[in-house]
Amino acid sequence: MLNKKLSLKAFASLTLAVSTVAVSAMAQAEILVILPETGAMASATDSIKRGLIQANHQSSNKYKFKFVDIHQQPLSSILQKNVSKTTELVIGPLDKQNVEQLLKLQPKIKTLALNQVSGKAANVYQFALSKEEDALALTKRMQWDGIDNLIVLRDPDTIEQTQSFYDAMVQLWGNKMEVKEKLPFFSKKKQGVLLLGSGKWLTQQKLPSKNIYTLPFAIEEKQPIPEGMIYCDTPALYTGQWSDVMDAYKQKPVTMPFQRLIAFGGDAWQIADVLQNRKNNSVVEFKGRTGQIRIVDNIISREPQCFQSQKTAVKAL
Repeated sequence: MLNKKLSLKAFASLTLAVSTVAVSAMAQAEILVILPETGAMASATDSIKRGLIQANHQSSNKYKFKFVDIHQQPLSSILQKNVSKTTELVIGPLDKQNVEQLLKLQPKIKTLALNQVSGKAANVYQFALSKEEDALALTKRMQWDGIDNLIVLRDPDTIEQTQSFYDAMVQLWGNKMEVKEKLPFFSKKKQGVLLLGSGKWLTQQKLPSKNIYTLPFAIEEKQPIPEGMIYCDTPALYTGQWSDVMDAYKQKPVTMPFQRLIAFGGDAWQIADVLQNRKNNSVVEFKGRTGQIRIVDNIISREPQCFQSQKTAVKAL
């Protein structure tokens, strides 16, 4: 009987020891975040980090982050020095050059890169606020509206800022899209007007009442959006559905481009959480702060929400 009691005590002690080790391992497990915290991209990183941290703070699934400044440091050296036995996932890098380098390194650890390039690697997931996805979402909306050809008006002062979106639209529309200096007096029945420029420039244009479209860059806080204008953007900026994005903004108000990056950071956290808990490489889809997110194998796609400006509000389409 005494031996049995001793055996039970030994078993209980062993169980407690194993549980303690498991809890300790969970407490030590971390996500390594490698972003440019200094240099030209520091402001972008700040907004992404705040979105990431706030989403983590307000979730029941909390992770320990280790932040490392990647600015002017070799990616291979950073990974070698900072990836340890307790590292479960890497988030970053942010710039395309380092993402391309990441693919060449073929990391053994699961990595969520915060930009998109053309290559692939087994453990690398690429997530970005890409102009190609913005253009595709707007094109789908145009097709839903019955548009089969486009006239494009461009703001000469913002050619550089809107060029990547324009290039993405050219890939989708080809010769069915034509740049003009001004609108023709008569418009065709299935013709749309795409305006690429700043919010201020947008308000100065004489526009038709329907089939008018623009890009997220043109949406600014202090500029009214012309009535009837359709655009596809980050839903968290308009719906108020994501309290973490709103709280991060209230702590440090920023302009709309950086608000999008706060939402981007929040979605990066949610994707990281999904990757940590994903079973059997299953297809995952969820309504994110930056749009509809879909993960198939290691490919992440995003479809922004389209909106239309109306007299007193913005309507989700």
